[in-house]
This record gives sequence, C-alpha cells and structure tokens, in this order.
Amino acid sequence: MTKQAILMSSDKPAVRPVDSDSIPDALKDLTRWVGWRWTNRNGRWGKLPINVRTCGNASSTNPATWTTFAEAIDAECDGVGVVLGDGLAGVDLDDCRRDGELTPLARSIVARLATYTEVSPTGTGVKLLCFAELPGRGSKSAAGDVEMYDHGRFFVVTGQRVDGTPATVEDRRAELAAVWREYIGAKASVVPTLGGNVDAAALNDMLRHVAKPTENDGSKRLLCVACRAVEHDLADDVAIATIRAYEVSQPFPVSWSDSDIIARLRDAEAKAERGAAMRMIDTSVRDLAIITPRAWRALQLANQPEFLFRYADAASRIERGDRNDLLIKRLNASQMRHHLAGAAKWIKYEKTRQVFVAPPRDVVEDRPSDPRPAAADFRSDHRNAHVRARWIAPDNRRLQPRKPDILWSDRRAGDTRRARAADV
Repeated sequence: MTKQAILMSSDKPAVRPVDSDSIPDALKDLTRWVGWRWTNRNGRWGKLPINVRTCGNASSTNPATWTTFAEAIDAECDGVGVVLGDGLAGVDLDDCRRDGELTPLARSIVARLATYTEVSPTGTGVKLLCFAELPGRGSKSAAGDVEMYDHGRFFVVTGQRVDGTPATVEDRRAELAAVWREYIGAKASVVPTLGGNVDAAALNDMLRHVAKPTENDGSKRLLCVACRAVEHDLADDVAIATIRAYEVSQPFPVSWSDSDIIARLRDAEAKAERGAAMRMIDTSVRDLAIITPRAWRALQLANQPEFLFRYADAASRIERGDRNDLLIKRLNASQMRHHLAGAAKWIKYEKTRQVFVAPPRDVVEDRPSDPRPAAADFRSDHRNAHVRARWIAPDNRRLQPRKPDILWSDRRAGDTRRARAADV
C-alpha cells in the first residue's frame, strides 16, 4: 500500500514503535524534540507535532515548544520527532520500500549520503538525517519522491534503522549539496530555457505549491501561483511566462490557456497585495540571481517620488544643500545599504527562527557596481525631464548632464539643478 493510500484511509494508520536504543546519541543530545499524534483533517491523516510539556501543539519554528529526548519519549503520544535546523538536515524518500527492498533511486541516495537512515512511520519510505545545510530552499523534487529540508520542519524518528546503513548521524555537507542540486535545484533549471520574461524570484516562490494527486483540475493551485505573481508585481506577460515555467516543473491536471491564466490573475488581485513580496526578502536563499533583482525592485517601489537615480554611471541621490539648493550626491555601499534596508524587510532563518537582518553586503555591491543592471533599473515615465531641467554649478556656470539616463519625477522637472563641480 502506498503512503497516499494509507493517509487517505478511514482507519487510523498503525503506530510504529520507537526503538530508543537505535537512535543515535547525537540526536538524543539535542534539545529539539517534540511528540506527535496522528490526526485526521478533511479526510486525510497527518502527523501533528505536540508540545509534551503543555500537551498543546508544538511548532517547528518555536523553540519554546521543544524539549529533550528523555521528556519526549516518556510522553503519551504516538511517537517522537526531531526539529531540523542548527546544522541538522533531513531527506525524506516516499514510497521507496517495496516488500522490504529499496527502489534503485532510494538505494542510490542512501549510498551517496551514507548516514543514519530509518524506516518512515508508514513503513513505505525512509528518512535520512545528517549534519549539513542545503545550498538553497528545502522542497520536494519535481517528481515528488524526494524531499529535503534543513529548517522549519520536524522529522518523525522511529529508531528502526535500515539494515546496512550507519548507526550514526554523519557530516555530509558536500554530498547533500550535490543531491539537492540534482533533485531539488533542478526545478529552477527551467528558467534560462524559457526566455527572459521569466521572473526567477516569483518562480522560486511558486514552486512551493506542489502538485497533489488528490487535486481535481488544479484551478486552486493556479490561483495560488497567480497570487504569487501579483505579490511580485508581475505584468501579465511576465506572469504568464513565469507560470508556464512553473508548469514545466509542476504540471496542472488540465491545460490552461493564456486567457484562463489572465482571468486567474484578476481573481488573485482581489486576494493578494500587489508588490507585497518585494517588501519581505529571504536571504536564506543565498542566490544573488534571485535576491538582487527582488531587492532592486523593492527599491524601485520605495522610490516614490523619485529621489534616487543614476548619474555619471553611479547610484546617486538628490539632496538639499545649506542654501536650500539641490545637490547631487553619489551613494557609497553603506548608504545604498541603508536605502535597501528601508525598502524591504530582510530576513533569514537562524536555528529555525525567522530573524531580521541587514541587507547582505554582496547584494549591496551587486548593483551599484553595475550601472546598467539587466534585471531592473530606476524608472520614470518622464524620460525627458533631464532635458527640460537647467543644470548649474556652484559658480553659476551652466552645465549639461553627462549622461542621458538621469530619470526624474515631473514634480522636480522644472526645478533648477545645482550640482557640486566634483559631481559633474
């Protein structure tokens, strides 16, 4: 019987006994344990984490609900689980045990990681635990048979170790990164093959919505990915291209036309806040190709009315001088970092907790060093404002803008521009 059949059954799944003696000491020493119980929601069984101290629900992102192994194993629950994070990562292989034997894919991954591996609670799969961090976001593979996480999840622990696998949790940083790139990171590889209209950051968020065998026509999932497109403030053509890229990795049960997608985008605008994703940037992704365009777009949205611009191939800002005159001041990396911090909330996951951080220096240096970024730019509908404005130096000499890419708002278009001689 498959895992899906067990979870959709009307009968409660069997409770697999915990073999405490086989659980590695490296796991027992962690204060990251929870209990869990089988619970049925909408006709499907799932594993609910339990705070054994309060008998209430536990959370994989709240350390206050975790405990020691000794306390968890003594609780009246269906089993125990360990919360991933703080260097502990997990791999979940579903429906890979058939008559007690592993499938070729499972055998390959188990052999490559060579770490503590045990039978899953349903008996249909295996789970691997190792000390490592993923090079990107934890997720399911495109086929849905491999899951990998390094924070924000708890793994049920049975202690029923798979024969022939190590009895200890091993350090497998390089090995896990290679497996992640092959099975999880490959989902994003569709981006460069589908043209420049695909938004990588939006696609990365859309891929959280995984196809499920129980869905009907996929319309609900289409609405979910349309909401992500709205949150990333994508134009209709970019949204369609990005959703098509998502569809390559997570196909819909039925074929949706471009007009169907546009209709869903209109529905999503009533449910999601346009541009909301730009005001929350997760640095845990560790990929400048995703983070930097999102940061630059957040800066664009916050630049109203426009006071940041490029001048002489450098990021610059309009300021008022001592005589209330307008000055052009180039921005260094520290100043640009300040503006990026104000344009969005920057977060990362630290020991499964979401914490606020400053914009990474790599992101700050990624854009000012490139005067003509391909992904985004400061934009204005008033492209000729720099021609209509008069530019004068401190000694009242008439100046001409050095570059035709100074973009202003209409409100400032008629002002007299006074610039320091060093800046022109």
